[in-house]
Amino acid sequence: MRLSAYASRVVYERHLDPILTALRLRGIEVEAWSPRSGSTWALWSEGMGMGDLVLVASYADARRWKDRHVVYVEHGAGQTYHVPRGTSVVGFPGSDGLDNVALFLAPSERVSACWRARYPRASVVTVGCPALDRYAEGRFVKRSNGDRPRDLGVRPVAAFTSPHPAAAAPG
Repeated sequence: MRLSAYASRVVYERHLDPILTALRLRGIEVEAWSPRSGSTWALWSEGMGMGDLVLVASYADARRWKDRHVVYVEHGAGQTYHVPRGTSVVGFPGSDGLDNVALFLAPSERVSACWRARYPRASVVTVGCPALDRYAEGRFVKRSNGDRPRDLGVRPVAAFTSPHPAAAAPG
């Protein structure tokens, strides 16, 4: 089986890169494709082949490959919204239109529950946010006695992002 990754935007590449690195370290070959020139990934254009299984990090990219089996990595925090029963918000956890997704990788149990409820035949795994793994690895030493982890001197990073242009600074 051929495995490909596809990212139509830089932000999706950032969410998939840690997964590609981990797969490659385990000897699994993955082709990384982007339709954008200037990407660090190989340039993909219409008509080129794509693997049997495609790893993506967006609703639009999953829909782009509806003729393939897809692994969908939820990019970001996986925010959800209250909507009337029987409806969904396109592109958010539990959205319609992703019947080709074989595996959902979710940042939280809440998001996993949305995907499980909508796609009971798909596999769903809560993995956190792979794009943030580099900030969490090796920063603290866990203590076996249950005390708080000992700080190794590297301060954690907290960031808030939004896909919408907005300012939140005091005036």
